[in-house]
Amino acid sequence: MGNRMEMIFTNDEIARITEGIKNDVHTITVDVHGLRVKDAKRLLNNLMAINREGYDIQVIHGYSHGTAIKEMIYGKLESPRLECKKAVKRNHGRTILKMNKAA
Repeated sequence: MGNRMEMIFTNDEIARITEGIKNDVHTITVDVHGLRVKDAKRLLNNLMAINREGYDIQVIHGYSHGTAIKEMIYGKLESPRLECKKAVKRNHGRTILKMNKAA
């Protein structure tokens, strides 16, 4: 995603995002701890929009200090390319957004 990120995200937001490969699956991980719900939603919407390759997005939203961001993800976060939202087994503080490739 490289240079596209610098045009859309702040330096703080870029620092929250990492890309990696696990079991031959490209994944983007974003840590939204400490963000307000509206800021987390904007960050996730922008990340889904520039994710043209259809990589899974693993969202670290936390669990023990409130669930407002998690509730936003399951209730209000939408994208035409968002296939499904999956809870990470044995970790209530993470959600995986399964994305489809852009046409």
